[in-house]
Amino acid sequence: MRPIYELIRKENGKLVSFKWMLARQKVFEDIKAKLAMVSIVTYSNFDQLFILYMNTSGRGIGAVLH
Repeated sequence: MRPIYELIRKENGKLVSFKWMLARQKVFEDIKAKLAMVSIVTYSNFDQLFILYMNTSGRGIGAVLH
């Protein structure tokens, strides 16, 4: 992830110029492949309660349905 994370880093309070390179492309492809491998192991049971965990920050939003 570090090559991708470096795309949003700041120096002296300013974003560093965006430069796409081979290392970033490889990491991007690896992440994409891992996300595509995730499969559904069970179907939802609508007779049970769903719990939604959420978190936010100044940089992003995340949520998990449990």
